[in-house]
Amino acid sequence: MRKFNFSLVAIALLMAACGGAPVEKSEPVVPQAGEGVVQLPMTSTTSEGVQYRLVGATFAITGPKSVNISDTSPDTVSVVLPAGAYSIRLEGQWHLERTDAPGQTVQASLISPNPMAFSLDEGQTRAVRFIFKTPGNATADVGITVDTAGWMAGTLDFDPVFPGPPNILEPLGGTSLPFVISWSTSTVTRVNEQYTKFIRVETGPITVQFGGPYSTLIHDRIAPSLQGARVRFDVFGAAEGVIRFSNFELFREGDSVTSPFLLEMADTMVVSGVVDEQQMPAARPFTASAPVILRSYQMQSSGFVRGTANMTVSAQ
Repeated sequence: MRKFNFSLVAIALLMAACGGAPVEKSEPVVPQAGEGVVQLPMTSTTSEGVQYRLVGATFAITGPKSVNISDTSPDTVSVVLPAGAYSIRLEGQWHLERTDAPGQTVQASLISPNPMAFSLDEGQTRAVRFIFKTPGNATADVGITVDTAGWMAGTLDFDPVFPGPPNILEPLGGTSLPFVISWSTSTVTRVNEQYTKFIRVETGPITVQFGGPYSTLIHDRIAPSLQGARVRFDVFGAAEGVIRFSNFELFREGDSVTSPFLLEMADTMVVSGVVDEQQMPAARPFTASAPVILRSYQMQSSGFVRGTANMTVSAQ
């Protein structure tokens, strides 16, 4: 058995917004009654010590106060907003640069839902996180654990929920929910045997994001309950470029407490994947449509909703 990895740099930039009068960068931001603070760091440093800056971005925030930001030159901007539910959209001709090479654009992709929703409580300081990925150097060593990795991104398209027992997830029935599951570390194991050829991905702690309009159920209950769990899954190779996404499992190591929500995905055949001459899955993102179930295990508020995860998977 051999292990291999494909290095990706996950660049997590904390986003927010400001509008109206220019923000005084040197003055401390103090919220008044009924307000909170949204912080906007415009740089991010990876685990390898490489620092990136987001350049040329604009942001539109809508909610109790609708504001825009176009000045992204400060390292950090803190903005006071009235408490409430908001939506934030990344706009403009943005790009990433390494801070040690200003003016040189770095290839990068935004994988977070755009726009994203968030809430701000009175007296709270909160950051909204957009996740970017930029390719790194691929390797094929005998064994390695990487410190940057891949993702799953797409939509959870839920089936209608028919009347029945009380179901806390019933509001999700018939909806389409943008989602991202991202991880910054993973171990990718390559199994190349005579009758079995697959890669097994086991991630470090995951980041889970949902798009769509703000929802207390989705953004303040389901997403936090899945945060920090780990994912493992297999990608099997087959002839003619057909692969199979299989054995998806979301788990927590050393944690006997069951999460109040659980996301399950069933096996699915994938025709968009690429295999090499040995019929092993190649190191490229692929698209998949996997049957999915979201379950709630809370007492007196259990339930589930079925649907399909239409997604792109970077198995790294």
